[in-house]
Amino acid sequence: MTTINTSTRNRVAATLATVLTLPLVAHGAGTIIVQDNFDRNGALVGSNANTGQTWGGTSAYSTFSPPDFYQVDGDTTSFATISGLTFLTNSTYCLAVDMQIFLPISNGYTAVGFKETGATSYASGTVGTFQLEESAQVVSHPANLTLPQIDLVSGTDHRLEVRLTTGATLASSSLEWRVDGTVERTGVAIDASSVDGIYLAHGSTDNQFRARFERLELLGPIPEPSSLALLALGGLGLLIRRSR
Repeated sequence: MTTINTSTRNRVAATLATVLTLPLVAHGAGTIIVQDNFDRNGALVGSNANTGQTWGGTSAYSTFSPPDFYQVDGDTTSFATISGLTFLTNSTYCLAVDMQIFLPISNGYTAVGFKETGATSYASGTVGTFQLEESAQVVSHPANLTLPQIDLVSGTDHRLEVRLTTGATLASSSLEWRVDGTVERTGVAIDASSVDGIYLAHGSTDNQFRARFERLELLGPIPEPSSLALLALGGLGLLIRRSR
């Protein structure tokens, strides 16, 4: 009968512990695709994010350094975008941004989310959005589907996350929304076949200072936890085999 010595058992136990924590790690890690701290002065559109991508679209609003934020106000509209991104199947992508809102709010909106190729408005060609409308609340929705509002606190930084999880095909994807780490909406099925980037949007008919964005990140792809676990278990088997 084959026996496994103490050293091997310890290595197996350590590897197994790593395997068991993979789902937790998988949902909290990922390569930075886009990162922007807005730590520069001047217009957002035409400038490079900290990771090097260039903001396109239309926006008259500016970034400020310090205190490093993208200001959203004025009586006009904006749709600032980063395009040309490729999304893989069986992966999770997390778009996160700190947003601070200010009351009173009227006759306008502020939005952030994923966008489809050729989109020019948050109201069409988007598949995942946090949209602030006329109060200290956010509406989370994909295109053509509005979900219940989420309460926010005026004058307080909130960490907003939109998670896009792709399936075996991009057409079989889903969305999840989080506020300050708490899951608010999840499991909303969408077709992500045409998704090619992210956006920030704003529109108003007054001249009020409405919100500001800070510390934007797009992370991914984060492989499905089950896939990572299978790979790790395969490695665990090889470790045991080689130790015999």
